[in-house]
Amino acid sequence: MPSIKYLHQHPDFLSGLQKLLKQDKIFRGLNVKPEEMLWPKRSLNFQSFISAIVSQQISVKAAASIYKKLVDRLHGELTPDSFLSLSDEDLRACGLSYGKIKYGRGVAQAILTKEFSPKRLHKMNDEEVIADITKLSGFGVWSAQMVLIFSLARPDIWPVGDLGIQLGAGRYLRLKEKPDLVTVKELGERWKGNRSAASLLLWHIANNKLEI
Repeated sequence: MPSIKYLHQHPDFLSGLQKLLKQDKIFRGLNVKPEEMLWPKRSLNFQSFISAIVSQQISVKAAASIYKKLVDRLHGELTPDSFLSLSDEDLRACGLSYGKIKYGRGVAQAILTKEFSPKRLHKMNDEEVIADITKLSGFGVWSAQMVLIFSLARPDIWPVGDLGIQLGAGRYLRLKEKPDLVTVKELGERWKGNRSAASLLLWHIANNKLEI
């Protein structure tokens, strides 16, 4: 398979998006084409896991600034060994909290001891990926689901706990308030098999605050 830069270029995502945009009346009304939805496919390596840790509970802009400081501090060589070589003070100076430092060191050590391997995730099914990632400190089910969608391009992931999905679902259902998790979970059943593509569409609705 040729190199994929955006998720819509992956065959499973492309077919899923095309199907939903054709068959679902509300999605069809968005008047958007798959190639207009530029969701980048993410790498699956140590750097991507550190980026995920840095991004937790802060804005995209703040996370990008901290990650850049970290990479610059290591002269562009962000590896498990180089990360572990920095002191807590060095990492704090880059903007990492003590909690995130602990999580980052945990991932680095797990990779070096071969307890965890990002490459192995490719060979696992969805449930196994979630189980393997959530063994890492600082990584819950939501983090694992983001890896499944954006790095592994799995076609049927439904992150009901994601705020963007909840907001998009509320707009899709024309609700005045954010729907509860049961409602969001039930909504996903209508797109079973293509729920990752549906997630991209709901994020599109939420991010652009589209009125349905």
